[in-house]
Amino acid sequence: MQSDVMTDEQVVQEAKSPLVHAKLKRSDVSLTSVSHEERSLGRRCLGVLTRRWTARGITVALTVAAGAFEASDEAILPACFKSLERELRWRPSQLGQLVFYRTLTQSFSSPAFGTLADRFLGHRPKLIGWGCVSWAVVTMATAASQQFWHAAVLFGLMGVALASVIP
Repeated sequence: MQSDVMTDEQVVQEAKSPLVHAKLKRSDVSLTSVSHEERSLGRRCLGVLTRRWTARGITVALTVAAGAFEASDEAILPACFKSLERELRWRPSQLGQLVFYRTLTQSFSSPAFGTLADRFLGHRPKLIGWGCVSWAVVTMATAASQQFWHAAVLFGLMGVALASVIP
């Protein structure tokens, strides 16, 4: 009874056989038979697809990151209500008003930024980038506010900045 398993010597002998070398040479010829024009066309198509997917990937990554930061921004204020009441001596109703102002301005300005991004700008990553910068500036200014009306105005501006990030 013969086994189907080849020994090491048999593998070496088969690799040295002229039939295997002829097969390899034929496959090399078939691989190199692609013309220069066909190769350059393939490279150009691959370059266009890579650039397009890279821009889309950046846009998607920015949108996902902005959504994650927005969700954390929305969750952190109610978590800090007790310390804000103590430090700034603001009532819980005033802190709720701040959240309301941000949500109200965001919901009213979001359709405008969506229309602006789709019809007029045509370059959504720039809008998202500028929205993130304005959101950061407004957030830092909010941290420095001591009076309620300053915080209320800044929270309204924060809603506009958030609407520009996620149109």
